Amino acid sequence: MDSNTHSTQDPTGPTRPADDLADLTAVIRRLASRDLDRFPDAALGDQTLQLQQLRDCLDGIVLRHLAAVDARGAAGAEQDRQFGSTAAWLRARLRMAATTATSQVRTARALFRGPCQPRVRRCVLGSSRPPRRRCWPPAPCTHPTR
Repeated sequence: MDSNTHSTQDPTGPTRPADDLADLTAVIRRLASRDLDRFPDAALGDQTLQLQQLRDCLDGIVLRHLAAVDARGAAGAEQDRQFGSTAAWLRARLRMAATTATSQVRTARALFRGPCQPRVRRCVLGSSRPPRRRCWPPAPCTHPTR
């Protein structure tokens, strides 16, 4: 067993999460410091749209991480503290409004299958039958109501 595994790993291989966040932080700082007056209108508009798409992707990644924190009950682990809920952790750490924090957690759970709501869990766990219709959340509306 090699005790110095970091120096023997392939530099093109996976990086540590902290390295990824440091790289992302450096890129964001570089983008923030650019002189926007130097860009032609078309390039500025195009980059604005690209940045919006990247922000949407980053929002998805944040929600995926939030769902994992919620599913593990890891809210507060970075401070070796326990919180009553993931939403309470977001409120305390990010000074987020209660409704915003709750909405973020619910969205993360819905998208990435975090812990089931207690009513749904009762319907699904301990039963060999599939859940009845009342256990499923309502389907989103894809067309205007008539």
